[in-house]
Amino acid sequence: MKTVQIKGGTGETVVLVGETLDNLHRYVAMENTIVITDTRIADIYGKHLPPCKIITIGMGESIKNLTTVENIYRQLLAFGADRSTFLVGIGGGIVCDITGFVASTFMRGLRFGYVATTLLSQVDASVGGKNGVNFQGYKNIVGVFNQPEFVICDLSLLKTLPDREISCGFAEIVKHGAIADVEMFAYLEVNAARALSLDLSVIEKLVYESVRIKAAVVNRDELEKGERRKLNFGHTFGHAVEKTAGISHGEAVSVGMVIAAAVSEARGLLKSTDTKRLRCLLRDLALPTRIEVDVARVWDALQKDKKREGDTIHFVLLKALGTSVVQRLSMEDVHVGMQYLTSPRDENRSRTHVSRGAKKKLHTETPAFFGVFGDPVSHSLSPVMHNRAFAFSGYNGIYLPFRIKTIAEAVSAMKTLDMRGASVTLPHKIRIMDHLDHVDALAEKIGAANTILNKDGVLTGYNSDALGAVTALEERLSLKSKRVAIIGAGGAARAIGFGILENQGKVIVVNRTVKPGEQLAADLGGDFFPLADIERVGCDVLINTTPVGMFPDVDATPVPGTFFNKHMTVMDIIYTPLQTRLLKEATAAGCATIQGLPMFIHQGAFQFELWTGMRAPVEVMRAAVGEALGLEDI
Repeated sequence: MKTVQIKGGTGETVVLVGETLDNLHRYVAMENTIVITDTRIADIYGKHLPPCKIITIGMGESIKNLTTVENIYRQLLAFGADRSTFLVGIGGGIVCDITGFVASTFMRGLRFGYVATTLLSQVDASVGGKNGVNFQGYKNIVGVFNQPEFVICDLSLLKTLPDREISCGFAEIVKHGAIADVEMFAYLEVNAARALSLDLSVIEKLVYESVRIKAAVVNRDELEKGERRKLNFGHTFGHAVEKTAGISHGEAVSVGMVIAAAVSEARGLLKSTDTKRLRCLLRDLALPTRIEVDVARVWDALQKDKKREGDTIHFVLLKALGTSVVQRLSMEDVHVGMQYLTSPRDENRSRTHVSRGAKKKLHTETPAFFGVFGDPVSHSLSPVMHNRAFAFSGYNGIYLPFRIKTIAEAVSAMKTLDMRGASVTLPHKIRIMDHLDHVDALAEKIGAANTILNKDGVLTGYNSDALGAVTALEERLSLKSKRVAIIGAGGAARAIGFGILENQGKVIVVNRTVKPGEQLAADLGGDFFPLADIERVGCDVLINTTPVGMFPDVDATPVPGTFFNKHMTVMDIIYTPLQTRLLKEATAAGCATIQGLPMFIHQGAFQFELWTGMRAPVEVMRAAVGEALGLEDI
């Protein structure tokens, strides 16, 4: 662990780089502490939060306002907070800003500290004593200067961040190198790939050096009357772009830095080679350098910048990489930078399901190679889930989607490419059985495999569908003696059927085509009904294992809405969309429903542990899938 001291007129801060959330109790008495955090941190790290009163707020720039502050005031009053209460903000920049502002204004000031959980907050937002909220669309326009007593930078928490959020944090690190430390800038140029993959030695050095640079500036100019203005490099245009283009703070600052460098070059201060180096480094860190935006709206927002004084504004320019200067420019001079906003949007940023960290690893050390075989496969969230789990656990792996027509060729390719493992989805779960070297006992019994392990060139098939489905069902009800109707007769239906039998349930097979349905029913010792006769089926639980209703055919459903009654539990193993038409109609009929995601996540956890020999970070995997679907809670 490394420490940095900040000594300001409003207080002193110790920044602890490499300290952990679990050691928070060493710095504050828990019995008189109230934590402020957001829903994401509460979901992922709830078990690690201290045993004290907790206030949970939402996420995103839209909640960084006086309404949220007012709601926190109310909760503090309800908790009986007094002048001896200590507030701890655990989260990213928004949580830290709000916590600092609340602590500075409630009862005319409470003591406070932070556990910074994002890269952006560790290197910038939580350091320096600026605390504020937005007002009427203008960023940080209401706020105070007040130093927290401590900032814990827990580097292990960065592994749960989305790739885009990691890149945004690097924008501020690049800024610190550009304005004050050319050696750190050059180090990041050489180590960009390792930085994106969150190599511990690299990330610790970059966080510490960034904090050191910012602390030195704040120690000399806490209230931003002179030198501290240098920390606004890229922020004049950045804040205006952020407000009008709807991109994140780090992405907007990246664009703003390129514009500020271009203005510096136009004024004869900066060499074109340095501008190019800045632009290239930002691109290497998966950050945008240009953006398509409404120029008039950007100019309107820029003129309302809080750094403006009359017809001039304090603008940060570069004289060289590592050397900056603040000049008072006329708004006309600043307007020169507007021409750099008219370029088309960057094409360098990946929008695929593969994490940036994973992509960068392909260009450094060779990762263990995994994938999912299916047709279709573009809908699959397995890459999102497994790549996040790999990153969080420090496992050097990469997981990619493959649309496969002929499963025999895919199996052969696994050996040729030395793939460590693969997931198998529709329509190959049964077909793949003939092409494996070994099959475990459960998969053999089921007659289908959805998971492959490649150990020294020997491919072994497993089935985690039964485990995933039964775990999801048993979270809601006991299967013992329940009549469970399964729609479908494919690999997933077979797996779930055997799982239900092992939990003492009774299986009914319902299928569109008679022969495979009758065969599965016979294998399971249950009854068979053609799908056309489903109204004759009496069941306690209905499970759809077919792709009917899956994206893009979201208006389809395997059964009529008239089939349901309020005593049924209905499960659909489809998770794209999360709420299928089947589940919507079942809910409308009063049924209890179970979405496909719990099964998906539980079977994915089994795969992760089989492939890596490590314990699966289930909550991290759940959060990754939720983010991909735009959900805060799943």
